Amino acid sequence: MSESPSQSNASAPTHGPLLWISASVITAVASGISGAFFLWSLDLVTRWHRAEPRLIWTLPLLGIGIWWIYQATAGNAARGTNLLIEEARNPMGNVPFRLAPLILLTTLMTHLGGGSAGREGTAVQLGGGLAGGIAHWMRLSRAQTRLVLLTGMAAGFGAVFGTPWAGALFAVECIRPERPDWRSLPICLLGAWVGHGVSLACGAQHAHFDLGLSGAPEDWSTLLPSRWLVGSVVGGLVFGGVARLYVLAGRQVAAGFGRIRIPWIRPVVGGLLLVGLTHAIDDRSYLGLGAVPMDPGNTSIQTAFNGGPIPPWAWAAKLLFTVLTLGSGFKGGEVTPLFFIGSSLGFVLAQATGLPTGLGAALGLTAVFGGASRAPVACTVLGMEMFGLRSAPFIALACVTSAWIVGRTGIYEAQLGSSPTEKEREPA
Repeated sequence: MSESPSQSNASAPTHGPLLWISASVITAVASGISGAFFLWSLDLVTRWHRAEPRLIWTLPLLGIGIWWIYQATAGNAARGTNLLIEEARNPMGNVPFRLAPLILLTTLMTHLGGGSAGREGTAVQLGGGLAGGIAHWMRLSRAQTRLVLLTGMAAGFGAVFGTPWAGALFAVECIRPERPDWRSLPICLLGAWVGHGVSLACGAQHAHFDLGLSGAPEDWSTLLPSRWLVGSVVGGLVFGGVARLYVLAGRQVAAGFGRIRIPWIRPVVGGLLLVGLTHAIDDRSYLGLGAVPMDPGNTSIQTAFNGGPIPPWAWAAKLLFTVLTLGSGFKGGEVTPLFFIGSSLGFVLAQATGLPTGLGAALGLTAVFGGASRAPVACTVLGMEMFGLRSAPFIALACVTSAWIVGRTGIYEAQLGSSPTEKEREPA
């Protein structure tokens, strides 16, 4: 009988720090390479879908394929990011290497058909799956495996989003939002920066957005303590409410699809609903990532930073398309759709509150994700990396307020698990 990963790691000898640091660096390099390949592949399939609208009709068949792949090969890898969070809290050596290629392949299948999904789940699971395989191969202890897993998560995030500081903070903060273990931050920073650097060296490119603040007065004292700060808090309240709505809607939709007794029928129904909705509104804005317009004149994240126009209900449409996609069994992340939801809503709110529309979009982009992921510190730093220090006080207010509104309800159910013991958290 073969030995399970948890058994082998439990019985492995204790190694010095050089071994697990080496494992972390190897994981970060591999995450950077795979992250760059993922971005290239995702751009390719997105271009195919933009050029050939009829690919949306393949969604039901692609959904069956995704279900079959996971049914046949996934095992505990089907739990995705929640599995990584559980293992990082209480390492048992149960993260299989196959998590990485499975999420890569099925995310690309989802986007080929136009499913509304993102990249974060794929990025984190790529890094985590590689980390799990490398830690098992090097026979690390449980505490060492935990550090390598965190490194992989940080490296995957930093490589795919181009935000290494936020990637490191996200890996630490999302594991235990109430009490992050900041002792893990140095190795996560190393992993995130190595993954980011390797990804850039492999040709990865990341989006850049202009907040349109060039016309702001030089004397910020006339605006900083008043209208913009108040607008950031008000926006944070709204963004937190929408983040909470997204989480609850996602769970209800997933539960609804779960009542369909034949599992492979679930993605078929979800795919057909997406096809029907797209043709009913005659608008492809809410398919795929939503980072750039699917067709000229469509709504997207880019549109929010370029001055619109954006329908006031665009955020709700993207929310519906995303929960239908992920709730019916398609694969991918949630962050880029949350970026779309937040930036389009922030654009609309900015017009109502007098904020610059670019700043409103930036507040929504970071605060909806910050609330839904329960990682306001990481998302504040994400905003600083994406939009510059000038936006920092406003983004911080919006993210903290949003997270306060969301409370303990987040997109990662494993965040509510029990904490690991001090012994398990300490590196050997």
